[in-house]
Amino acid sequence: AIQRLSLHVEGGHTVYYIDEDGLRKSMETGSAERTTLTEFFRLNELNAHGLGVAARSLLYQEIPKYFRWVKRSKCLMPRKQASDMIGRVYFSSINKGERYYLRLLLLNRRGPTSFEDLRTVNHVTFPTFREAAQALGLLVSDRHYVNTMKEASQWMTGSSLRFMFCMILLHSPPADPLHI
Repeated sequence: AIQRLSLHVEGGHTVYYIDEDGLRKSMETGSAERTTLTEFFRLNELNAHGLGVAARSLLYQEIPKYFRWVKRSKCLMPRKQASDMIGRVYFSSINKGERYYLRLLLLNRRGPTSFEDLRTVNHVTFPTFREAAQALGLLVSDRHYVNTMKEASQWMTGSSLRFMFCMILLHSPPADPLHI
């Protein structure tokens, strides 16, 4: 069995409702704000345990093994017995920007309690998920490209440098091409 795990930036999730009364009810109860991602953060904040395992010790995709998603109340509840449930985080292309870097962080960070906590690395809160991923070393370092371009700039012509830069962009895209 596979449990799909939501992926959205803060306040950017989809809300489904049948009629105006359903929307009003979900807004009043707060269930419109609850997704598997926001409930994952809540579990970590409470340091909940499922089958003897602390939520804070789990990656987002590992949560379905120890906690089950209750659609009616929109919450994650501890399982009563072990499960082989697989957690699948929705895909996000690198073209989606912050959503892509959010997914990258969720797949590699254990126990975040909020979107802000997810962007915090070594007690420094970064303004974007991309910068946090860079600080964690999840993105390729561009140092090699910078050094190569500096060295080549001493003897190559302008058009040759532009061509070399285009080849770098096409065949091995750097993490921060504007910096290079």
